[in-house]
Amino acid sequence: MEELKQRKTKGWFKIGNVFFDVHIKNLGHTTAMVYLCIKRHMDNKMRTAFPSEKLIAEKLDLNRRTVIRSI
Repeated sequence: MEELKQRKTKGWFKIGNVFFDVHIKNLGHTTAMVYLCIKRHMDNKMRTAFPSEKLIAEKLDLNRRTVIRSI
């Protein structure tokens, strides 16, 4: 059963509507994308995420310094 649950959730992640309805206006597009990238790498069970700045920069095609400023 656990394997089926993992297979069902693999390949997508959840984001609350409040992020788009409230927070994105204050964050700006780049910071919002960095947040979404971090959220995508989150371990849902432990609710932790540790993607490197380099990985985020590569995934989003950004400069590492831009990622650092956004964080």
